[in-house]
Amino acid sequence: MLLIGAVALLAVGFEVVVWMNHGSRAAVEVVNDGDTTLENLVVGFGETKIALGDVGAGDSARVWLDGDRKGAVTLAFTQNRNPLTGFFLDDVDLRQLSEENLKLVIHVLPNQVMRNIEDGEAEPTPLARLWRRFVEIIKSELSYRR
Repeated sequence: MLLIGAVALLAVGFEVVVWMNHGSRAAVEVVNDGDTTLENLVVGFGETKIALGDVGAGDSARVWLDGDRKGAVTLAFTQNRNPLTGFFLDDVDLRQLSEENLKLVIHVLPNQVMRNIEDGEAEPTPLARLWRRFVEIIKSELSYRR
């Protein structure tokens, strides 16, 4: 019992240290304004790629990205009646978005992409982040097995 408590305490301590030392985190929301599903959506920034799976027509998906300098946010997907299979938005400054509590919102339409900045939300706690990452992993695994 004592061993389990010690392991749990170490895990929580490790997560807190990682959380305190991470770079800037900002939310990116992808809104499917088309009339068909965005399939196998993958959002990337730098070396990080996060599979979000399928996003239905009219739905949206949100992901938190880490970064301390400007870079390109990339999206890869397939969608019926949309010749676009992906794109990138250059010069996205996650640090500025984080400092000003803003989020990047990307609207995907057939043959068109629009981006805007909206009020963000507070960064999640370490435990909530860990839970959300777990759910993202499970979702992406399930979407690739279809």
